[in-house]
Formats: sequence, structure tokens, C-alpha cells
Amino acid sequence: MLNTALQFETLNPEVLSYIRKLETDNKRIIELESFKHKYYELNERYDLLIYKRFCRSAEELLSDDKQQSLFVEETEQTELPEEGIETEKQKIKSYTGKKPGRKPLDPNLRRVEEIVDIPEDEKTCACGEKMTRIGEET
Repeated sequence: MLNTALQFETLNPEVLSYIRKLETDNKRIIELESFKHKYYELNERYDLLIYKRFCRSAEELLSDDKQQSLFVEETEQTELPEEGIETEKQKIKSYTGKKPGRKPLDPNLRRVEEIVDIPEDEKTCACGEKMTRIGEET
């Protein structure tokens, strides 16, 4: 190691300055590479946090104190009233939705049962079987 130090001192000053410049450039390149690695690592962590926060199961991961939970028991949520003070209770009518399906026809409408019949020669199939009336039970 001592020999190299002596060799550097005997070199031309221009060559020495060039070597020192190369050393500083090399150190800068190494620092830039380490910063790149740190940047990519932080960027990956950020993407993972964003994914965890806003993915489908995000509601399960974080509990936000700003919004009240729907499943807190009533005793925990409200304080008990003091004695002597009566609280008003309101009875709230429950909601009933529309029933699925068609509305029935008005019973006051006139109903006519009409039977449509075809001639006897059209009641046999091409194979020779006798056809049955649709909606007729035998």
C-alpha cells in the first residue's frame, strides 16, 4: 500500500487530478445507485400501502374512529338516562317493500271464457297420433 502512495506522488499532477476525478465520479455513481434502490423500495412500499388501504378488504383492515360502527351494542353507544328524567320513545313504522309479481286484475272486470276449436281433420298429427288440446287435462 505504501508503494502505491509513493507511485501516486511521482505521477504527473494532471494524471493525479484525473484519477481523483474518476474516484469522485465513481463514488457519485455508487451513491446514485443506492438512492435508486432506496427509491424503488419506498415506491414499492407505497404501492403496497395504497393497495392495502383501497382494496376490497380495506374495510376489514383499518378501523376509522371518525365513523361510528353499526354493530356497537346500544348500552355502549348511549348513556343511561338519569333517574327522574323520562325519555320519549318513538315507535317507528317498519318499511315493507313492494311484493314481487303482477297486480291482480280488477274483480269487477267482465270475464269471458272462449273455447277455440279446430276441424276434426286437423286434430290428427302427420304420424297418425291424435293431438291433445293445450291446457286440457285428461
